[in-house]
Amino acid sequence: GLSVVPGYRPFCITSNAANPQFVWDSLAGFLENLEPTAPIICLENMDHRAHKLCNTAEEISKTLERFPGLKLTVDFAHLGLTGEDITSFLDRFQHRIEHIHISGVIPGKPHSEVSLDASQIDFRPFIRRFLDRDIITVIENRPWEIMMASKRVLENLL
Repeated sequence: GLSVVPGYRPFCITSNAANPQFVWDSLAGFLENLEPTAPIICLENMDHRAHKLCNTAEEISKTLERFPGLKLTVDFAHLGLTGEDITSFLDRFQHRIEHIHISGVIPGKPHSEVSLDASQIDFRPFIRRFLDRDIITVIENRPWEIMMASKRVLENLL
């Protein structure tokens, strides 16, 4: 599968109310020309910054409704930073989730530098929901030591 990062709202620095038409136009041309044998395409939820596209459940829902073949990549750190209710978000989109991205969250620090065991949000209960699914999972940590710490947390879930 392939995750698509929706990008930025043009000319939007502080408003989260911009129309998602920009991402829809970009996706339409891309998705409509895919071959039947193309990999699964997933839209990644973005973080809390207002200039990011698809960083609310409503905007993601509207985008997925518009493109029935599009799946979802859930980035747990992005989701934690938005303040969305994680359980409600996962319940709402569970049938569309094909990929998950895992790292921890400490506000003000890049999530790639925060292991799951150092996270201020305990994502383990949410990650457990995917243990019985055939799903692509990416640990989004660096350097190596931080990634290995997250890997150990995941191994302890099994």
